[in-house]
Amino acid sequence: MLKSKYRKLILLVLFILSLILISIFGGVISYSLFFAVLIIPLISLMYLIYVYYSFTIYQEIKTRNIVAGELVPYSFILKNEGFTVFTALNIKVYSDFSNVTDVPDDQVFRLFPGEKIEYKTTLRCRYRGEYKVGVNRLVITDFLELFRFSYKMMSKLDAIVKPRIVALDIQNEIPDLDVFIHSNFKKDINEPDLVVRDYVAGDPLKKIHWKSTARSLKLKVRNDIGVLKEKVLLIADFERVSNDMREYLPLENKILEQTIGLLYHFVIGKMSIELVFNQDKLQNALISDIVQFNSIYEELASISFRSNNRFLNLYNDVYRRGLISGAQIVLMVVHYMDDDLFAEVARLSLTSKIAVVYVVSEEDISEYSRQSTERFKIVKVGYEESEEFI
Repeated sequence: MLKSKYRKLILLVLFILSLILISIFGGVISYSLFFAVLIIPLISLMYLIYVYYSFTIYQEIKTRNIVAGELVPYSFILKNEGFTVFTALNIKVYSDFSNVTDVPDDQVFRLFPGEKIEYKTTLRCRYRGEYKVGVNRLVITDFLELFRFSYKMMSKLDAIVKPRIVALDIQNEIPDLDVFIHSNFKKDINEPDLVVRDYVAGDPLKKIHWKSTARSLKLKVRNDIGVLKEKVLLIADFERVSNDMREYLPLENKILEQTIGLLYHFVIGKMSIELVFNQDKLQNALISDIVQFNSIYEELASISFRSNNRFLNLYNDVYRRGLISGAQIVLMVVHYMDDDLFAEVARLSLTSKIAVVYVVSEEDISEYSRQSTERFKIVKVGYEESEEFI
């Protein structure tokens, strides 16, 4: 770039000098210099136009089944079909959400007539979503670096990327969770009611234990141990937080990865889990085996996050419907934690449930996480990329 500025400056100085010479002395030499200075940029421009129409470029992804973080075969060909040397072909690749192995962004090539460069390499998409990958455009520069043309790829590659399935080791974060689950899931579903508890807003009226209510003069609810012990509820936060893909894509990718990882953890442990989320209206799905997991995975892979899907509203709706009261273990995947949300979910710490809130964020939430107890935990999940995916 610096050399290009110097060349342009020299050309401008020569042009001014030629005008001065013409106006003062005239003559063949002065006019020859003047026309030479005018012709040089014209020749460079004509050269660029010739190069623009004399190269071929092609790229391809070998598979459309792309999963975030995995390497997929990618090929790229650039060929000089003309009769002159192409002095500077500058490749620009999409690098915000993907990277191509061995083809760094801003790579400059020089091609002789008939010469071609070919890469058979791999491409890695970093996040779940739909976006363009591979080569974005080609910048063509003339031999004096006076002009530049930008050629945008006509056949751009649109990647449709699914989230990863990561087997989460929950026991590392919550040592007693798996022990609790396995020890209590052996209860018979028809085990008699042994315990009653205080009524909580959202509990179904049909579960009110009237004899205990009459004795204590307080509303009491049957604690159906067999059913409750087998209920795990996962509430997922699918709210879009920005219109900028560079902001929302990494966050949404991690939220889905965490949600799917939790579902997978219970499925491979042969335990049922109910997923609840919002898509204009509340939706839920019970996942009990790998077939149901695969089905919900495909649905989540193409799900749209929406700005009106506020998690606190979803949580309150789930609570009012009694889905939380019917669960012994409540898991949540959210993108934020504030005082209002904490006040709502902290009520679960007053019950006999296990509640775990996974906060996918790079913000400091230690103010809330340090209030975790043995049965109510707030766990931070960062989503900054590790070096292997950059």
